[in-house]
Amino acid sequence: GWIAKAREALGEYDAAIAAQRTKIELFRKVPAAEKNKQVEYGLQNGAVELALLELAKGDVKAAEQYARDAVQRADTLAASDPENRFWQVQIYHADSILGEAQAALGNWGEVRRHVQRALDGSDKLIAIDASVANVQVKLKGRALKLAGQLALAEKRDEHRGELEAYLAKIKEFLTQGKVLDIEQSVIVAQAELMLGDLLAEEKRQEDAATHWRAAAERAQQYADQGN
Repeated sequence: GWIAKAREALGEYDAAIAAQRTKIELFRKVPAAEKNKQVEYGLQNGAVELALLELAKGDVKAAEQYARDAVQRADTLAASDPENRFWQVQIYHADSILGEAQAALGNWGEVRRHVQRALDGSDKLIAIDASVANVQVKLKGRALKLAGQLALAEKRDEHRGELEAYLAKIKEFLTQGKVLDIEQSVIVAQAELMLGDLLAEEKRQEDAATHWRAAAERAQQYADQGN
């Protein structure tokens, strides 16, 4: 798995995909794999990572298949232990990724179903514990970015206020001296970009440009490293 992440960081997506597939095959060879929750999570995580890599390459059909598998595996894990918040996070994260693939395919009804579950789930988890950065930053941000995309596609006046509140929370988070990792930073940049698009739709071009610039600045450091 870490080899795959290293290959991805180098922009070697085919090599990253091969490493993830090797990881999945190794998990499947574990004795009594079907009874092992860590094996099940390894297979679910592998499906998530493959979906993201295929989205990065632009193979949307493959991404959709991997993301659907990830959602189904996460649902099974959560059903086996309904109080386990970690499994719940995996459901909503996979929902957002499947929603991204469905958006690329233009299946907006499916997008709405998955994004609503991801939004509801992230709100539920934040209400339980607002200190978990991965839920506050990554899960909520990915779901809101997709919700904004849906609002634009359907010409609905939705989610701008939620995106503004999310980015204000991120600003507060950073003023406390906390640092975003690369994945979180990219998700925040996508949220900035989406908020800019929604503001532009309202003819608020200057406000839109402020958020587009913020997105570009946030992404620039990784682009400069060759990503």
